[in-house]
Formats: sequence, C-alpha cells, structure tokens
Amino acid sequence: MSMTVGCWLVPGLLLALLGSACSDPASASDQSVAGSSGSGGVPSGSAGAGGAPSGAGASGNSNAGTGSSGAAGLSGVAGSAGQAALTLPLLATVLGGGCAIDSHDELRCWGSGQSTMAPFPTPPKGPFKAVAGGSEVCGLGASGSLSCFAPPDLLVGDLSDNLKNGTFSQVVVGLVVCALDAQGLAACQTSAGIVQPPTDPFSRIAVGNRNGCGIRKSDQSIVCWGSNALICSDAMQLDIGLTKPPSGSFVEIASADTNSCAIRSDGTLACWGAGSPGNNDPSVLCGKARLNYGQSMPPSGTFKKLSLSPHHACAIRTDGTLACWGAGTIDQDCMGGNLDLCGQSLPPTGKFEQVSVSWFFSCAMRADHSLACWGANGLGQSTPPLDFP
Repeated sequence: MSMTVGCWLVPGLLLALLGSACSDPASASDQSVAGSSGSGGVPSGSAGAGGAPSGAGASGNSNAGTGSSGAAGLSGVAGSAGQAALTLPLLATVLGGGCAIDSHDELRCWGSGQSTMAPFPTPPKGPFKAVAGGSEVCGLGASGSLSCFAPPDLLVGDLSDNLKNGTFSQVVVGLVVCALDAQGLAACQTSAGIVQPPTDPFSRIAVGNRNGCGIRKSDQSIVCWGSNALICSDAMQLDIGLTKPPSGSFVEIASADTNSCAIRSDGTLACWGAGSPGNNDPSVLCGKARLNYGQSMPPSGTFKKLSLSPHHACAIRTDGTLACWGAGTIDQDCMGGNLDLCGQSLPPTGKFEQVSVSWFFSCAMRADHSLACWGANGLGQSTPPLDFP
C-alpha cells in the first residue's frame, strides 16, 4: 500500500508531530501468544490504543492481540481461515495511520490526520474483503463495490461514476483510486490531469501520484502510463523514469510518487525511478526535500509481497521474513524531522504474510492476523488496537 499525497513534500507541522515518538523495532520481535498481547501493531484502531494518537514517548511497538485464525468473518468473506484469508490485502497505511479488516470483515482504523491529532473518522460499514490506502482509504466490499473515506487533512474526492457503479476484484489508491474488474480491465478516477490507463487486461495494477503501472495478463510484462517526471512545484519537474519499467515477466507490482518496484516471476525484485543505481544522488532536491534514499535499490533474494512509500520500501521474502530499504535505516526518534532517522526500514523479526508502508512507518500482518508496526508514532500510526483482529 503506497502512501501518496498531491505534493509529496512533507508538511513542517507533521514533522514536528512525528518527531515526538518513534518505535524501537528491536522490541517488535515475534513474541505474540494466541489470545494475549502480541508484538508490534498494525493498521487498525477505533477504540483502544490504536485510536487517538499516543503522546510523546509512547512506544511505536504497542502490542496487538493475536486473533483466532478460525474467525468466521475472515473465513467467510476474505477466504478460508488462516493463510488463505491473506490472499487479498487486509491492511493499508496512509500518512498518519492505518486500517485493517478484522474478524467480522469490518474496517478498524487507528492514528490520525497528517497535521492534526484528530482520530480517523468512523469507517463505512462492511463486509469488506480487501482494503487499500493512499490519499484516502478504500474498502472493497464482499460484492465488489467500493467504499472510500479519508482521515483528517488527507486528499479525498468523490468517486467518479465509473468507480461508483462498477464491480471490482482489486482496488489500489495513490493520488487517485483505481480498480480492476473481473476481466482485468482498469478503471480510475477521472480527475483533471490524471492520465487514464491503457485498455489491456491486467493481473495487477499500482498507482503513485500521476503515474501508474500494470502487469499485463497476456504476457506478464509491465506497462506504465502518466507522467515520467516527478512534479516538485509549478516551476520544477524532475524526469526520473517513472514510466520506464524493465522488461521481463512479473507477478506483483507497487508504485509510489517517486518510484515503482515489481516482483519477477522468479521472485527477484526490480525497481525503477528515484533512488536507483544511476539516479541516487543524495544532494538532489525536489523543492526543499531530499529525493534519493536508495529506494529503488532492493536487496537480493526472492520475495512474495511488497509495498512502497515515496522514500522507503519493504517486502516479504519467500520464507516470510521482512526486508526493508531506503530511508529510515536509523532509529533516532525522527530527530529534527529527518525521515531517514525514523526507523521505518528496521523491521521486526518473525514471519509475515502482508506488508504496508507509509511515509514514516511500516506495518505487517502475520498468518494469524496479528500485526506489527515500526517507525514514527507521533500520530499514533504505529499503535494499533490491542484486541485486533
């Protein structure tokens, strides 16, 4: 799930809030016990610890309870109990918090808006089988309909008719909402300045700010559309190759404002855009913000899931362990608002089935649906409810 806002420069007030508390990923190790407090925390939080943001010094690794893998809701709408229920995305992160689908197939959210301490609004009623986050949060209903809402201060617009009236099997959210129908045809919000996707049937799609990419059903190759450049201001655009994917066969893809990454058919990772080997000069600025953090220089090995923010990324290896790269490889409580010091690329140990990252924090879900979050926590974004799922 990739966090995207209209302008990717970080608000100063948000930096001050995020600097108040970062998690210690070392304390987010895999120590959960069924029915008790587990390690870490992930998107979800209406009541309890995941609702209102924690104060300064609150741990970003507050525990989330381990739910029953045989929960009726998760085995009904989302699939069979346990790992089979994790084939669709059950968690999503946005700039100041996250949401996850609980054992009753309802959305539970935690954290707050990007520059206020107001909690998430009450999410729409389900049942839901998938969720995506970016400029807003969208749930994919059991019947394939979309329901979207936004926490305070995030961008949100009414869904265009092609999304309001459609039935879909996949939803993604960047600056706009896009979805795939049962045939793999893409529909995106018809907003000004947004290039619509091609008519190829896709197995997967991903969207960033004004860029998108999809994996063709016909040959598993990638096609991208939209702007090849990152828009830093009215007077500044940086051509970073956003719409120039590698050749080959792919099975998964994710996009953010600054780059995209995909998993090849052999499980290895490929990335393009900012922070790539030929495009990783740390002195390059987009407006006043640093652009390159090595976010397009993934680790070796084989992977099954991935998620991108504009500055860092995390992926799940085929053995279930996490790997993260880009910004946030140091944890110093986001000192001075420096997103490279928030620890969002320092994942916990253990095995996971899903991952979702945002600007300053990351979250992952285990096979038993328990959650772990790490990184900044000044808005409560790394503090999910204790009783999830």
